[in-house]
Amino acid sequence: MDNYTFNERGMLDLLTEYFQPRSKVKEEMRVSDLTSDQDLTHHQHQIFKMSNMELLEETQLGAKTLLKTRLKEDLLNELEFEGYVQTVNSLLEDLVELTSSDLPLYVKKLDAEAIIKLLGVDFGLAEDEYDYGFLFNRLTVILPVIERTILTNAKTSPIFVYYYPEHLLSPRQQVMFKEYLLQVSEKMNVLVLSKSRYFLSDELMGNNVIANGKQIITEDFLEELEWRAPVNYSIDQLKQSCTDLLKSYAMNFETFPVISNCKLADIHVFAEADLYVIIELMEEFNFEYALEINYQKLSRPVSKYVQQFERR
Repeated sequence: MDNYTFNERGMLDLLTEYFQPRSKVKEEMRVSDLTSDQDLTHHQHQIFKMSNMELLEETQLGAKTLLKTRLKEDLLNELEFEGYVQTVNSLLEDLVELTSSDLPLYVKKLDAEAIIKLLGVDFGLAEDEYDYGFLFNRLTVILPVIERTILTNAKTSPIFVYYYPEHLLSPRQQVMFKEYLLQVSEKMNVLVLSKSRYFLSDELMGNNVIANGKQIITEDFLEELEWRAPVNYSIDQLKQSCTDLLKSYAMNFETFPVISNCKLADIHVFAEADLYVIIELMEEFNFEYALEINYQKLSRPVSKYVQQFERR
């Protein structure tokens, strides 16, 4: 989840460079798996990064696109490819010999690279480019091809990093596009960097929120959350509250929100557990916020807890 206190994209760009077969930064940094206390290298993973704009640009079949790589391999793997190319080159030579010209012409032989430059992608979709569906349809056509290309070309276990999938999409399309990314995640690990709540994970520990250089949602934080609670909330209740608050209000956290239990506000929470959790989250983020609380709606332990955070 993107926020103003940390350069998440810069971190992911660095990780992408690190997890490449010919990494230029592997001598300058190390990445460790804290669960096994082992260093990770490009021998374990390879990262492929993409965004909506980059996905659309793939159809231009540029020099560094995954689609061009896939298409070139498909052409070269075709059993009759060499025969067809040889025939076309012979016809071109015959054509040049028949051409009356004072210039010493010669034929530039066609190969896979040259043939790809002659190709274009026709989506065959009757689309109005001013319609929201124009871009969404193209993204959903290209994404499965990119998925297959990554799985085919990855030298080790692939990680698919997707930047800001909400870009150019309506809220409804964001919800739908998330489902496509979830399908991709069944085949490989997927990391999504987003400013949209629609792309947050449905599982609490699937959400990475880094504020001021610190990972917020961790097992240690959840244990402290349970231990500091003014009343006896179960850990499952606290986890569900965290999940619901992230899904509903993540984009409000960094905007100096008003938190209230008695009226509609930037963040309105009517359950005591949610009020406790949102305050703990905001304090852990070290984000500014204001409280508008009706203390008569609170039990004595929770009221006493909340009062210590009233802003002066």
